[in-house]
Amino acid sequence: MPTITLKDQISGIDTRLSAMPGRLRAAGVEPPAALVDGLAAARWATSTPDRADAVQRLSAAKTEADFQTALVALAEVDLLAAAVGSKTVQDAARGFRQSAALAGFAESRDSLIETVVADYNRLAPGFTAALAELPDVTEIRSPFDITPDASAALRAAKDHADRMSALLDVYRDIAGLIGAPVSGPLATAAALADYSDGAQMARAAEMITAYKDRDPTGFFGPLSPHSAPVSVGATLGLVSPFEAAERLDRIQSGRYYAEDREFAGFSDGHPVAPLF
Repeated sequence: MPTITLKDQISGIDTRLSAMPGRLRAAGVEPPAALVDGLAAARWATSTPDRADAVQRLSAAKTEADFQTALVALAEVDLLAAAVGSKTVQDAARGFRQSAALAGFAESRDSLIETVVADYNRLAPGFTAALAELPDVTEIRSPFDITPDASAALRAAKDHADRMSALLDVYRDIAGLIGAPVSGPLATAAALADYSDGAQMARAAEMITAYKDRDPTGFFGPLSPHSAPVSVGATLGLVSPFEAAERLDRIQSGRYYAEDREFAGFSDGHPVAPLF
């Protein structure tokens, strides 16, 4: 019987979770052992004894006793293969794999959030300083309008932004898995900084997309969304998904923009159920 692979058996495990160790490493974060071990257990294969070997032993029988023993062994292999392939056993195996993966994530969740937020915020001051050296995007009509000093600042800002974006990607995956998805400009703005009022946060949300739309050179777009809070005078500082939700609720007094209904706890009109 062929080995049953991960692809065949754990389709119920969220791809955000199965891809998380690789995305963490890409962001410069070592995946927690509990997460790695849980996903490793989710990849344990289901297999049965080799039927061809049992058939060969039956064919090679020299005595009636050998024949009876080999025949029983072959029957056991076929019965085991049928049992392992049954819906009951496959459901049990799938449930084990899902539980193992989710348990590893649950054990790692708090430390993951803390690490990703801290690493992002360590990069934020350098990014903000480089951003301050850049010209107004509306003053740039072509790459030739960028001075050498501005070009150096742009490289520094982009280097920071690339690492911050990798961290933010993992952050969004974690946020979605814990039932506090950070999707849409307003929810992203709320996660990235604190604001004096709702109007300032709304301007930051607008700038998350406008920064790309108003960039004729194509150089400044990759700095978004990190540049948006800074552009409206807020101090860049990522917080946990739960804190971001509280921040959004506090400033907006419980009102959410339509594009952020998912962040408010809805997805396509249906409540989002947290995993933990």
